[in-house]
Amino acid sequence: MQRQKLLFPMVLLGVCLLLVALGGLVGYRLGSQPGPEGRAWLTPAELEQNVRMMRDIETLEGAFAVDGTSLAGVEKCYYDAVDFTQITWTGRDMPTPFLGFAPQPGPIPSGHINGQQFRYRQDVDRSKPAGTCRIFLIGGSTAFGSGASTNETTVAGYLERCLNEREKQYGRRFEVITAAATAWASAHERILVENYLIEFEPDVVVALSGHNDVFWSLLNYNVNCYRGPQDAYYLQMINSLLKSNFNDGFPDDLPNGKVPISPALTAARLRRNVGLAHAALQTVGADYCFALQPVLSCSRKVRTPREEHMASRHHPLGVIAHRSEFEVGYGECRTALSGLKLPRYHFWDLTPMFDGVSGQDIFIDRCHFGDRGHDLIAQRLHELLGPVLQARFKSVGP
Repeated sequence: MQRQKLLFPMVLLGVCLLLVALGGLVGYRLGSQPGPEGRAWLTPAELEQNVRMMRDIETLEGAFAVDGTSLAGVEKCYYDAVDFTQITWTGRDMPTPFLGFAPQPGPIPSGHINGQQFRYRQDVDRSKPAGTCRIFLIGGSTAFGSGASTNETTVAGYLERCLNEREKQYGRRFEVITAAATAWASAHERILVENYLIEFEPDVVVALSGHNDVFWSLLNYNVNCYRGPQDAYYLQMINSLLKSNFNDGFPDDLPNGKVPISPALTAARLRRNVGLAHAALQTVGADYCFALQPVLSCSRKVRTPREEHMASRHHPLGVIAHRSEFEVGYGECRTALSGLKLPRYHFWDLTPMFDGVSGQDIFIDRCHFGDRGHDLIAQRLHELLGPVLQARFKSVGP
């Protein structure tokens, strides 16, 4: 009798295991068949390879290895000796409502992402502490600090230290918080401001931006409706699961497709996103500062041999490397944004800030910096913020 009682659950278990095995076999077989688009679906081994690649590019050393690019000379972009295996490049992002993706909370190789998905040492109180000036730095990978050796050596980290050294001048303590992610463009920045940042009582929002709007437009992506690399990665994972198990999946291409985008249209979209972000910030009385970020393609800096190589090499995504491509796009954006006349809006062109530098490596690649470049950008932002902060707080000292 006891054996009969045990027999049924054992048989049931065996059947379940058999079904799981058959399901896995069928799924793998389906996964190796061409999908509706005629493309091969990713096998488990290929999926594992993609996951590993995404993990590898989290660090500077891993990203350059994947790209097949030498790191020789990059150490000159730092003040001190650094370990490239411990320098964050892309970070680890996670699917995030409305934004598509944003940094995943937790430790990163060279810093920390707080529980609110900001690159900052601690969570930020939604109610701003008394006597505090709160500044958010938004943007893509440059604002995020790709290439920074620590949270403190991002642009925001250096800027916070610089401002707090002058606490008596403003009668305030400063929080400068990085709210950025690699591959974000102005649409992400605008949604972040509208949906999230205005709830944190910001005094000032600084957008260190512009490169990605031009970059994605050169690839014929609409910055208001495109998938960044992270979005494409998530979709690939989902489709491999759906197609291998259910012979189904989502289209790889967006319905509106890709069409050539003129520099004027790129600038018009950027201007509209800036205007909408500014309007949202006006509801809480914050200043909005747009800093057109320095890029190697538009800088008149005397390039080192390594910088020259990085400027002229073929980009993995196929973006044309010629200086004229970015100069035209940047020129349109500069004209569009400098022509905006709005209260509490400030436009700063940082493009020429390294023009006088000669013989010193500043750029890691076309738009990223090590600690040295982040420090110099922060110093320039501090100079430009001076009148903005004095107008807000009526300087109380020399």
